[in-house]
Amino acid sequence: MTGMAVTLFVLAALLILMACVPADRWRALRSRTYPSGEELTTSSVVVGRVCLLVMAGLGIWQGIDMLRLAAH
Repeated sequence: MTGMAVTLFVLAALLILMACVPADRWRALRSRTYPSGEELTTSSVVVGRVCLLVMAGLGIWQGIDMLRLAAH
């Protein structure tokens, strides 16, 4: 159980780091990988960040729950 909790914490940390990437870098990455696509709007970047932070929060919550279960 503790191995799963550690994995969840590491994944949550990576998701938080992804949410901290500046919008300009996301736009540059998208223009390189999909040059004919539309420009990313600011609202789409914000929605992406919110989704990443919600997933990180759920991962932290599940990791704490796993540690609680391992203690019993």
